[in-house]
Amino acid sequence: MNKATYLLTLPIVEIEKGSNLGRATGVLLNSVTKKVYLTMENGHPGQAKIIDTADIIGVGEQYLLIQDEKVLKGVFEDESIPKMLEDCYLLLGVEVIDASGTSLGKVEDLVFDKEYNILSLILDNQQEVKAESILSVCPGRIFVNLDKREIKGKEVEKKELKEDISPESLEEKVVKSEEESKKANNHSYLGLKVGKTVTSEDGTFQAKQGTVITEELMQEAERHDLLLNIAMYAAE
Repeated sequence: MNKATYLLTLPIVEIEKGSNLGRATGVLLNSVTKKVYLTMENGHPGQAKIIDTADIIGVGEQYLLIQDEKVLKGVFEDESIPKMLEDCYLLLGVEVIDASGTSLGKVEDLVFDKEYNILSLILDNQQEVKAESILSVCPGRIFVNLDKREIKGKEVEKKELKEDISPESLEEKVVKSEEESKKANNHSYLGLKVGKTVTSEDGTFQAKQGTVITEELMQEAERHDLLLNIAMYAAE
């Protein structure tokens, strides 16, 4: 297994000439194909290059090896890259939000398998979120659906160390805590605008693009199970 932060510390060397091409600066995920790419920037966006992780030959203690410089795709040199980037999103430093609207933290690191498929996200509070929990990725945010039983299990363990309480009382406290966190995070979207029109399946609810997000709108969206959609497309 490899971690993103480790890959970004390694000089990229081409085998044919032995040249040091610099280091990668970021990690991209194609939300459609799930392929992972590394990005290289040399001081100017027009010089940015993309490395398909499939072109990485080896990762050692000192170098990341590729066959030759030709595998580096220039953003404005290769016609296929701009189109491909439409479905790609940067992952490091991105906020992770669960299905209840709670912010879990920001992505500090990524864990990959040998084929560079993402196994998990490591957050800045050291919480690990499995890749299979990811619902969607969009600019600046990753939405996940965590196993609530696992979360409550951890909460139970913490509570038992502090006090002896009944299971019924514990359940009430956990639910109350989740509701309070949800309300606090919902307020962070107030005043923003809906970036894309959101409509319920039966057509009885619609939030048009450009609509200012109010508490009433969030409550109505929640009644139609569209709260996550409103949060996903929230924009300034």
